[in-house]
Amino acid sequence: MNMHKNKKLIFSFVAVIFWLLLWQVAATLLNSGLLIGIPTPVSSFKSFFGFLKTKEFYICVLISLLRIAAGFTAGSVLGIASGVLSAKSKIFSAFVSPVVRIFRAVPVAAFIFLVYLWMKSGNIPSFISFLMVFPIIHTSTASAVSSIDRKLPEMAYVMGMGKWECFKKIKLPLCMPTVSASLITAIGLAWKAGIAAEVICRPNNSLGYLLWQEKSAIQYDGVFAVSITVALLSLILEMIIKKATAGRQEK
Repeated sequence: MNMHKNKKLIFSFVAVIFWLLLWQVAATLLNSGLLIGIPTPVSSFKSFFGFLKTKEFYICVLISLLRIAAGFTAGSVLGIASGVLSAKSKIFSAFVSPVVRIFRAVPVAAFIFLVYLWMKSGNIPSFISFLMVFPIIHTSTASAVSSIDRKLPEMAYVMGMGKWECFKKIKLPLCMPTVSASLITAIGLAWKAGIAAEVICRPNNSLGYLLWQEKSAIQYDGVFAVSITVALLSLILEMIIKKATAGRQEK
């Protein structure tokens, strides 16, 4: 098992080095004919480490994380609740279904421009993250609950198992794999959509505002550096969700 993990880490490391070298070579070859050169890995990471020395950068990271985490949490909680209700009630499902389809169909940018008319710019990233998360979690939860064989809970009740015990030992373990996978997908979408909302709405003290600021100043090393930050944080958030849901499934 450890050898398999070590091989996976080595392959991942080699892949990262390969793409960084390709980026360096491509930028070097193309920059000779461009008015504004493409940032290289060296210049981008130099700018990235420069950001790490500033207090404002950490404030932007923290506030963006809190905004998007709020939207993700709200979307997950309401998505799970509505998904369970939809699986149990056809009437409720019929009422919620059009809303879920609208959330899925309408482009993120359209929602951002719409809510910008009535909502403070600082609240929009949270709301957009919620819109991305809710339909994914709702659909996966409804599907997971609906797929549970009704005979299993009935047998558990006959054997004297209470409702809470039945939920904990039968229903929850059956639903967790599907819901966990949707949570991992949802956190990535919530993060990207939330940062996109910040770029468009430009609330103060946010990664999106910092990205827009670097672009406006034609500091493309800084644009790449902020993009690296966004990508790294996305990976970290996905790892946290994976660990949390994996631990929950083991219990």
